[in-house]
Amino acid sequence: MGTVRVALKLSSSHRFKLPRERGLRRQSDFSAIKESGERKVERCFIANWRQEPELAESRLAVIASKKIGSAVVRNRCKRLLREVFRLNQHRIKTPVSLILIARYTLRGKGFEGVEREFHHFLRSSSLWLS
Repeated sequence: MGTVRVALKLSSSHRFKLPRERGLRRQSDFSAIKESGERKVERCFIANWRQEPELAESRLAVIASKKIGSAVVRNRCKRLLREVFRLNQHRIKTPVSLILIARYTLRGKGFEGVEREFHHFLRSSSLWLS
């Protein structure tokens, strides 16, 4: 399993921050998204989301279960999903609360493959900024 490194200039990565405060942490947030949100299954992740018009910025949670593999593999999968969201958050039409659940097929994917699937998710769920 080879790793793909993404080189970014400091100026471009500086614009797309994902501070810790924008993470979903409370059980009530997860329950609300599951009850009143939408769900879409992609090849390498499952997305649960709810549009949040009152929020200024989108929020994110990433989950990887032990079925995916060891802690090293799970953490790599979560880092990939967080980075794809961080670099593409400006493409989302309206602020959302988004939960990304890693699937087993994410294990061998590189950054470009995951980003391609995230773009497909945004387009197919009408979240893509035109």
